[in-house]
Amino acid sequence: MTTEAITDASATGEAIIHYLQERFPLLGTVTLDTPLLGSAAIDSLGFLEVVTFLEERFRLALDDEDFDAENLQNPASLVALVQRKQS
Repeated sequence: MTTEAITDASATGEAIIHYLQERFPLLGTVTLDTPLLGSAAIDSLGFLEVVTFLEERFRLALDDEDFDAENLQNPASLVALVQRKQS
């Protein structure tokens, strides 16, 4: 992984964490490992908002197969999704 890719992933993570903390304060302090699924802080409509944020902020076109539990586990999995879709 190049330094540029690390910086991009870091900036992506910061943007996602900031969004989650602002939009879903019940999550508390958000880190890359904060569980999102099963947290009760984000409901199904909340996940739709997260997906919309990712599409708009990172200019992505997400497909149905992108909406699986593995991609929505925590902020780190969201960063990985964004990185995969941008490459």
